[in-house]
Amino acid sequence: MEEGKLIHLTLAGIKEAVSKYGTFPMIQPGGFVLEDATFEFNEPATEDEIRKLESHFNVSLPKDYKEFLALHNGLELLDGIEILSIEDVMKYNETEDLPEKCFLIGYHFDGRYVIDSNRYEKGNLDYLFYLDSIEHFD
Repeated sequence: MEEGKLIHLTLAGIKEAVSKYGTFPMIQPGGFVLEDATFEFNEPATEDEIRKLESHFNVSLPKDYKEFLALHNGLELLDGIEILSIEDVMKYNETEDLPEKCFLIGYHFDGRYVIDSNRYEKGNLDYLFYLDSIEHFD
C-alpha cells in the first residue's frame, strides 16, 4: 500500500464507525464487554508546525506520521492510548533518553511509541517501536 494512504483509511474507518455506533465495545474472548472505547481527535497540525517538528529533531518525518499530523495533531483512544500533539512531542522528549533522531510520539499505559527516523531515512519502513516501561531503546 502506498505510504501515507493507510493512515487515511484507518482514521476514516474509525470515524465512520464512531459516527454510526457512538462508541466501540471492547470485547475480550468469550464475548465479555470490558468497556466502550472512546476516541478524541485533535484539530489538524499546520504545515509550518510539522516542519518545525522536523527541524526540532533534525529529521525527515515518516510520510504516514506527517499525514496523521495533517489530519489530527494528536489523539486519545481506547482510554489509555495517546498519540501526542506536536507541542507535547517536543515537550516530553526533553526528558527522554533516546538515541539521536529517535523520539517519543505517544503512550500506551506505561509503554511508549517511538519513531526511529534513522531507519526511515534509510528507506526502512519498520521505524515505529513500542517500548514497555522497563525497556531501553537499543
